[in-house]
Amino acid sequence: MEYKAVLEDPKELERLVYSARSCWEQFLIVDGSLENDTWGNTAAGCTLAIRTCWYRSLAVTLIRRLEVRIDGELIPQEDIFFQVEDNPHVYRLDEIGPEQSEEYWYLNKYGYLHLRKPGGLAKGPHMVEVFLEVFVTYHNYPDATYQKKILVVE
Repeated sequence: MEYKAVLEDPKELERLVYSARSCWEQFLIVDGSLENDTWGNTAAGCTLAIRTCWYRSLAVTLIRRLEVRIDGELIPQEDIFFQVEDNPHVYRLDEIGPEQSEEYWYLNKYGYLHLRKPGGLAKGPHMVEVFLEVFVTYHNYPDATYQKKILVVE
């Protein structure tokens, strides 16, 4: 089944985000965190830091959806990799499953999004959008957060 991006469907985005119980949307994207990643001497993509927008730490396996759009371009799911700060494990989104139930994204740690984007990003300002949906097991409902912010690559 083909993935249908929430960021491409404004009505669904509004339904998910405004029905959620989160109130920390303004803290999702970390200021000053957008930078290019290089492998060798080649810009292979970029990295962006986000915060969990739930009031408790979460098992990584509870991430249901994570979407990123930069300058209007939706980053394909297969090009998004997730890593918790200070954790050596990096997961492609479709690799996150029950095996990660013992790995936690603590409130005091950033989640790093490594985005594969050959050539990286040009220096200067970029419009970044992030949609994060987590499943809250003890409430039996998902919680969604969205933020749009201008970040600068230096």
